[in-house]
Amino acid sequence: NETNNPAKTISLSEGTYSVGKDIEIGFYDIKYAKGEVKYNGATLSENDKILNVELHNRNRLEIEGNGEILFEPSEFSTIKKDNENNIIIQNSGTYIAGSDIPTGEYFLSLEESVNKDNQEIFVKIQSHYDSSETERSFSIKKANERNLINLSEGKVLYIDKHFTGEEELDTDIVLSSK
Repeated sequence: NETNNPAKTISLSEGTYSVGKDIEIGFYDIKYAKGEVKYNGATLSENDKILNVELHNRNRLEIEGNGEILFEPSEFSTIKKDNENNIIIQNSGTYIAGSDIPTGEYFLSLEESVNKDNQEIFVKIQSHYDSSETERSFSIKKANERNLINLSEGKVLYIDKHFTGEEELDTDIVLSSK
């Protein structure tokens, strides 16, 4: 929740940064700012965002290239719905059931298939935020794949649209009620 978030806005360029020393701990929305730039190996370009990323004390951040990335305190308002009341997730990030996403059972699918060879979107579900224990993980590539997921209170849904490639994949993730 944003009132307890110690994150502070900062713009970073090429370098290695230590959380707690160079950047405050907290939840961040990481956004492309300018130039050609990579964040922890993932190429970011115009309109790319990685949302609700928790930076822990002593995490190391690698920024490469000739550009800048903006780290802003997470807004935690990342979900939109389509005309059929499906939840649409447009960005890589971390989403908590009960606060970012309503709890429930969903079919997770892609709006459109990934058209790039050897590229997929990675999905991970954890039982709660501080857990390093993964409850379930899978990758998804085709629009007709429907994965049933259960998001009870406090469970964490992690979406990585950079999983198998440097560029963020354009397709959106769709959560439709079971």
